[in-house]
Amino acid sequence: MGAHMVGAQQRSFGFRCGQMVVGLLFIGAGIALAKCTATGTSPISCIPAVMTEICARYDLPRISLGMCSFLFNALLLAGEIALLRGKVSPKIFLQLVPLAVMTVSIDIWAIPFGMLPLDGYLISLVALLVSVVFMSVGVFLEVDADVLAVPGDEFVKVLAQVTGEPFSVIKTTFDCSLMAFSASLSLMLLEGLFGVREGTVVNAMLVGIFIGLWRRLFGRETGPKTAQEAEAHAMLEEAFEE
Repeated sequence: MGAHMVGAQQRSFGFRCGQMVVGLLFIGAGIALAKCTATGTSPISCIPAVMTEICARYDLPRISLGMCSFLFNALLLAGEIALLRGKVSPKIFLQLVPLAVMTVSIDIWAIPFGMLPLDGYLISLVALLVSVVFMSVGVFLEVDADVLAVPGDEFVKVLAQVTGEPFSVIKTTFDCSLMAFSASLSLMLLEGLFGVREGTVVNAMLVGIFIGLWRRLFGRETGPKTAQEAEAHAMLEEAFEE
């Protein structure tokens, strides 16, 4: 049994649930702050971020980033069920619990972060790096708690399981597809890039690196790689190959 699993079992279930919630609050903070910098959000948040901009631009019913993220992840949960051809346990719907915590957290954090003076590009980049730290700490705590995961992560696992392709390949392909679709949608309907920009690439690469750092610092390096670590590793490998 891996050190990660042994460590998780030594902590009480209540403690691990609390750790998961704290992690989700950090993730929500990272997503909200990245959105406020206007330099691009994480790949999984690209589509919700673009949709909120479209609603605002075309005077459609306003949907917050948190609510849009909830709806998008709910679609991914439906995708999991479809990929598994309905052969799922009712426990699969428990993914909605951490999802609800995370998405509510996004909207709560968006209020104070929206008041920050992020006018200059340099200041926005600094705030983006802070959001990366928030996100990495949150994902580390959530995964290390080993309780529940949000549909955005579980969908990729199921897709890798069904296709038989390596997880890192599926994760990178999935995130690149999200970014490409979001960018196309933004260019067509918003006449510019909103929600997916240079900050999206920075987020995709650095979050995984920071998670690896936290895992080493807290003695969790022998555990399985997170989705973000696998993606960052794959992207770095591609860069060196080029």
